[in-house]
Amino acid sequence: MKNNLLNLVQLQLVDSALFAIEKEKGDLPNRVNSSKQKLDAAEDDLRLICEQLIEQKTQKARLELEIKTCMSKKNEYEEKLYAVTSNKEYDAVTLEIEAITARIDESETDLINCIDDEEKTGSRQEELEKLVVECKTEYGQVTKALKKSIESNAEKEKKLLSDRSGFEDALTVQVKRTYDRIRKGKSAGLAVVPVERDSCGGCFNQIPPQKVMEVRDGDKLISCEYCGRILYSKETMAAAAIN
Repeated sequence: MKNNLLNLVQLQLVDSALFAIEKEKGDLPNRVNSSKQKLDAAEDDLRLICEQLIEQKTQKARLELEIKTCMSKKNEYEEKLYAVTSNKEYDAVTLEIEAITARIDESETDLINCIDDEEKTGSRQEELEKLVVECKTEYGQVTKALKKSIESNAEKEKKLLSDRSGFEDALTVQVKRTYDRIRKGKSAGLAVVPVERDSCGGCFNQIPPQKVMEVRDGDKLISCEYCGRILYSKETMAAAAIN
């Protein structure tokens, strides 16, 4: 059991060092994710607004062509009035002129609305283009900061992970499961703590004398009755040349 305890202490030291590295990154990972989401959303909005603007330009061109065509037909009908030879023909041509005029009026109203919508969409496009640039800048800055933080500890983290694998493999399955279970529920992942001045190094509650003796013996794993953390004696670790 002493070997399990010794490996547990070493594993905890490694995990604490890894936790410190992760803590050094601060909120950068979350900020990178948040910035990426904002950038993706802004780019999606810009893409949709660009598609909308293309549709509005196409609609405007169609209306302009329709008005031009109708105006041409109206001119033809007006010229045709001079060539009619009967009241019936005159009335028929007049009705055509009235119909084509109504169609022109309707198309011109649609064109005015389309131009107004296009201007609003164009303004929105400019806003989104600026937002995309801002989001790209922010994303680039936080990504660079996170990359710098990762690179500064890359070698140290690599060695710690290698050491961790060795200490973890040396544990029995049951002890490893116990360690993982305790660690998940504790602040900073602190599952193995020393007894200091006869108190738990995790919750600082007083440890009964008999239990303190058992911890110093190191023959079995002893847990704090208050916080559940695994206890060890610094003297025992020093005697084993692990301190």
